[in-house]
Amino acid sequence: MVSEISQYCDLCIIGAGITGVAALNAATKYLKAGSTVMIIDKNKGWGGHWNWQYDYVRLHQPYVHYTIPSRPWKLENKPNDYLANKREILAYLQDIVQSCTSEKNINLIEMFEFVATVEDNSMTEIVGDHPQEGAVSLFCKSTTDEHLFVNIIAKKSNKCHRIKYTTFRGLQT
Repeated sequence: MVSEISQYCDLCIIGAGITGVAALNAATKYLKAGSTVMIIDKNKGWGGHWNWQYDYVRLHQPYVHYTIPSRPWKLENKPNDYLANKREILAYLQDIVQSCTSEKNINLIEMFEFVATVEDNSMTEIVGDHPQEGAVSLFCKSTTDEHLFVNIIAKKSNKCHRIKYTTFRGLQT
């Protein structure tokens, strides 16, 4: 049985890696308190590709250069050329998300293990005589339940990933 849900939000961010976290961080400066933000990502949580890296993988650059503005790392007694590991990177990104949501009382809806459909019209602007005119409509599919679809209507959206991955029966993030 196919299940389709509609969800409304003020901002939809596609991608939960460092770019998605940076987008959330920047957006909190402009969003009203209590705004609803949806995050869509194919992974099981925040961190992008760091979710599926081996535990021994580290940054290839000093952690001080892998930083979101105004969000310092909580690494104590580490030199500036230290190469953070996977656990430290994921903790850093999660700390930023928690700070962003608490500072502005953001209602964060995390849709992990979802992907946007690949059709060119998977993200379309709503026009005409419609209560949500000017908003963006995005159709998503679960990567864990082939019968679950979500139609997201967002006032604003931001696509935050560098590469397109084919992940699930012809769908991509």
